[in-house]
Amino acid sequence: MVTVQNHTFEFSPIVLNSYCGIANGGGTGYNLQLSEVVKVLTGGVVDNWPTKGQIPSSKLSVKYIVLHKVRVVNWVPTTHTTSVSKPMARVLYMIGIGASFNFG
Repeated sequence: MVTVQNHTFEFSPIVLNSYCGIANGGGTGYNLQLSEVVKVLTGGVVDNWPTKGQIPSSKLSVKYIVLHKVRVVNWVPTTHTTSVSKPMARVLYMIGIGASFNFG
């Protein structure tokens, strides 16, 4: 539940999926290869997923830097602003390409 100006709203992955017209349950429907994700997120600067397990945010293209900053502040607040993990990279990729995906 989320309260905004004394109005309470139900807010969950199921509600998001319903709002976006996406069936609940199951995966994204996309077979994401990390090498493709990292190439898109970095504008081709990085070809393979780093062995340290995260992409430095300094390697992201301008589009994905902006999405990353919005994510850090609004979607998934974190203190780890200098890097992007595998799950978050996949989310940024899906949002960046405008794909529908299951939030739950």
